[in-house]
Amino acid sequence: MKKEYLQEIQCPKCRTRPKPLGWFSFQSWVCDKCNHSFDTFKFHGKCPKCQHQHKETMCLTCEEVSNHLDFYPEYRLVPEKSIPKEVVKRDIFTQQRYNCPNCFSINFLKLIENKESESVYVCINNFCDFNLNTYITTSHKFLSLDVSYGGQLWLGNNNKCNSNYDSHVNTVCLECINSLKISMLPLLTHFLSCEWGACYNTMFDKAIKPYFDDIEILKFFLKQDIIFKSGTYKNRNGYFMYDELGRYLSRIKNSGVKYFVENEFGYTNDNDAWG
Repeated sequence: MKKEYLQEIQCPKCRTRPKPLGWFSFQSWVCDKCNHSFDTFKFHGKCPKCQHQHKETMCLTCEEVSNHLDFYPEYRLVPEKSIPKEVVKRDIFTQQRYNCPNCFSINFLKLIENKESESVYVCINNFCDFNLNTYITTSHKFLSLDVSYGGQLWLGNNNKCNSNYDSHVNTVCLECINSLKISMLPLLTHFLSCEWGACYNTMFDKAIKPYFDDIEILKFFLKQDIIFKSGTYKNRNGYFMYDELGRYLSRIKNSGVKYFVENEFGYTNDNDAWG
């Protein structure tokens, strides 16, 4: 990061920008966990020694404490506003906002491909390096992540390839199955909020139950308190759950997911008549 980044940051209370201390040093803050001194804005609030993420920062001028993100100008927190429209049209974003566990913002995630062509969900804040890698590649081109109305999510290779989560998914096409697995995060999110029985049951039986196998996606999803219903409880490891969801998740075919759900919440399908 260039030293000019200090010119873009100011205290939300006194509006003062960080200034150099002498010729060679910059203002430094002390980590709450390990007492290491570092430039909090250069590392976006994360201590480079112990990796502790600081949610709040004290202005060294007025000595007032504010949310760390409030020091950054608005365009840094909402980078899509500064992107030309023709570029935005090619970008694929989630329809739901999520809690980023790295920068603690609540915003949409962007679906990209890394250099290995794996599909990765990334935080859209350009100073945040959070990513949720699916480790899946597909030759299909994603068109959207909006599963609310069962629309087309990706462009298949032929007429048999269908991006919907219903019975028309081309299960003999490996690329369609991979595309379905990549879109599990928005599928789970819509499944949680959907109140139309025919929709969420079809979604679960045709997509989630047979193909969901990503523990990291499940862990990220179960930490999203902003999308859970009232009556949800939080377990010892910070995961959110309610009884109906636990019973559904216990029916997923993947053994890793089944073990995680049973180990974390005690839900098992052994005594469940749902099949």
